[in-house]
Amino acid sequence: KVLMDSFGEEQGAGVVIDLRDGGILAMVSSPGYDPNIFLHRLEQETVDLYFRNPSRPLLNRATQGLYPPGSTYKLLVALCALEKGIITPETVFHCAGRKTYYGREFRCDGVHGSISLVQAIAHSCDIYFYELGMRLDVDDIYATAAKYGLATPTGVDLPHELGSRIPNREWKRRNAKRKVDEKWYAGETISVAIGQGQNGLTPLALARFYAALATKGKLLTPHLLYGVRSDETSKMEVAPLPPAKETGLDPRIWAALNEGMIGVVKYGTAKDSNDPRLGMAGKTGTSQVTTFVDKQHYAKLAKKFKD
Repeated sequence: KVLMDSFGEEQGAGVVIDLRDGGILAMVSSPGYDPNIFLHRLEQETVDLYFRNPSRPLLNRATQGLYPPGSTYKLLVALCALEKGIITPETVFHCAGRKTYYGREFRCDGVHGSISLVQAIAHSCDIYFYELGMRLDVDDIYATAAKYGLATPTGVDLPHELGSRIPNREWKRRNAKRKVDEKWYAGETISVAIGQGQNGLTPLALARFYAALATKGKLLTPHLLYGVRSDETSKMEVAPLPPAKETGLDPRIWAALNEGMIGVVKYGTAKDSNDPRLGMAGKTGTSQVTTFVDKQHYAKLAKKFKD
């Protein structure tokens, strides 16, 4: 109810996972629909409302919607860079608000100065992660995504789950419409490193990845089925838990990522969400849909083109 109320009329999806066993405590896809409408012959008006609606209420956005993850992807890129030994948590890069890579200027939302990994996560510094993207190979990012469960479907006990789209060289070769488009360029890795470019994740896959971070590397299988109740005795037979997998996440790497995510809520991009009564950690992400010149231009965009 809290999730549904928070969406109101907005389109989107939300997932809450129980970190003890992967049980899904809440899953909302908005707008939704009442399945009881299919018990009777559908009037044309109802058919149009559900099947010809541009907001696609019949799509389960939580398991079938592919979205650019934006800055939520930065934790995966940081994890890759730390495991590859490209950086340490103490590695500092300088953010002047913009920087040119491969002949093109890339911008950051702020001017963060000299900044370490923990601060870069907390303040979501794009320049820091552009620097990582310049030093990492896209196939290494893909391998880390595969290790931590992002490159395959989660295995949730629902039909028609889509796997996330994690780009690498092979993916581009496979999906190129022309031979000339098959080559992967280093500049593309820069965009991938901040969760833009060709990335597409389901909300459930992203929730599962953050559950893995929250449990220090345990890869849970999300599930809705708790058990089956007997019609005769009303006794509940609890279903066996789907298997969890240990990823072998280095505790020192986890500690650095965790410190950054605590910083996000304590003093960083989500400080307005902080509740001092709770220990909170997380990551914000905003995904750009189209290019815009400035804030005045952005304000005039139609809703479907907004972040």
